[in-house]
Amino acid sequence: MSTTTVGSVEDLCAAAVAVLGTDRSDVPFALVYLCEPDGSARLVASAGILAGSPAAPLTLPDVPELVAGRLATRRGPGSRNR
Repeated sequence: MSTTTVGSVEDLCAAAVAVLGTDRSDVPFALVYLCEPDGSARLVASAGILAGSPAAPLTLPDVPELVAGRLATRRGPGSRNR
């Protein structure tokens, strides 16, 4: 997949997970969830684990506000981006 074929955030996530999934010894599985405005998160890409299985639910109903805030700002404890 080239950068010209990535048309959405979901496509970008799928492309990144496809790359991660090429070396199962380094990355046995990968899951990418996108946060939704209602506080939930939906699975948009997976590798090495069955999407929709108990270990990789299609939706996470309540993403904690703390986690959602850190994802939005890309800062966490000990972050050097201050």
